[in-house]
Amino acid sequence: MENSQDVKTLEVESGKVRSVNFAQVPGRVRVVMNLYEAAAYETYADGNSLFVVVGDQSKNEKIST
Repeated sequence: MENSQDVKTLEVESGKVRSVNFAQVPGRVRVVMNLYEAAAYETYADGNSLFVVVGDQSKNEKIST
């Protein structure tokens, strides 16, 4: 696994997500999402991509990383 972005923090400020922090060590990437408030979430993978859906999907509050 690898963080292909050159950033360690991504300011999102959309929906329930304030920002996303990334930390990488060989073979592993840690992702921490900072939320404005507690929210339900779902995750799924598609190839080399990890998707995290935060909040109510019917309200179209989505973020992918």
